[in-house]
Amino acid sequence: MWLAVDRAGAHLDPASADLLDALGDHVCDVWTEPDCGIWELDEQRHNTFSKVGCWVALDRLIRLSERGQVSDRDVDRWQAERRAIREWVDTHCWSGARRSYAGRAGSDDLDASLLLLARTGFVDGKDPRFTGTIKAIRAELAEGPLLYRFSGAREIEGAFVACSFWLVDALVRNGHARQARKLWHELIAHVSDLGLLAEEIDPATGPAHGHPALSSDPGSP
Repeated sequence: MWLAVDRAGAHLDPASADLLDALGDHVCDVWTEPDCGIWELDEQRHNTFSKVGCWVALDRLIRLSERGQVSDRDVDRWQAERRAIREWVDTHCWSGARRSYAGRAGSDDLDASLLLLARTGFVDGKDPRFTGTIKAIRAELAEGPLLYRFSGAREIEGAFVACSFWLVDALVRNGHARQARKLWHELIAHVSDLGLLAEEIDPATGPAHGHPALSSDPGSP
């Protein structure tokens, strides 16, 4: 909704504004709870990217209130919870051992979704913490131009192609456009004759083969 307002000049009708207001209050109520994360895994955890998603929701809602698109009657609460989320993530989801944001609180495991932190605006693209996160993810999750979704994923599935394009975006925001361009060209070499990319690619065998342990649905057991 923020993009529609900011980039396309949309104007929210009262019902939509009220809905967003209610959703903002709901985010304030639930962001402290564990969840199954972007990958819809079975175990509920305090996933870093889920917390950041809640931060983004409140951040954009505050911007909408500043534009007069939603009521500002709850903006003080939204601002307070937005600060609380940032403090919580920086305190509980930073791995000193990795010099990187971790995939979940209290862990040193990595997650490729963290490559989107700068895109969301949660951190600046050239923030040293984001630089460290990129380096750590590439060191553990990359296989050539391809990336696995999270620590331990290479034992159960192929590389998840979308993650590599998140890395392209992260490199550009981190000031490494040349590396990003090189990676982009390596990735598009995997495009099929139909102009399509597989969701997963086995780095050892190429795009024609996935991994037998997992279906194409990232939420599948």
